[in-house]
Amino acid sequence: MVRFVRSRQREDGGYVEIGPMRRSGANPTAAAIGTLRIRDTLDEDVRERAIAMLAGLQSAEGGLLANGRVPLADLLSTFTGGWTLVDLGGFDRIDRTAALRYVKTLERPEGGFHGGTWDAGFDVEYTFYGLGAIALLDAV
Repeated sequence: MVRFVRSRQREDGGYVEIGPMRRSGANPTAAAIGTLRIRDTLDEDVRERAIAMLAGLQSAEGGLLANGRVPLADLLSTFTGGWTLVDLGGFDRIDRTAALRYVKTLERPEGGFHGGTWDAGFDVEYTFYGLGAIALLDAV
């Protein structure tokens, strides 16, 4: 399993879901780091490179991008990337105030969260990520 996960790492320090993919993303990187952490095979080089990659995904909006090619942040990537940065000891590498402000702009007055500024809908999944991101960003 560790060999498989490591085969998905890209030059920027992040990870991809599918072997032919070239651009790493926040969510596959979070999953890979979690797996390596559970298997106790996370070394310092992998940790530092993943921190740099994830911190580099913070957008002008304040949230984290799913990958470096998408134009707008999303709540899922902001939560999973933030969680992973905390786990890696690199949460100070993003502007947490801007990230919290971004997350709060996605909250609906009557409850629930949008997935991003581009999302007209809302659902329980993004509400989970929104509440988790607020708790994470308020706590650290």
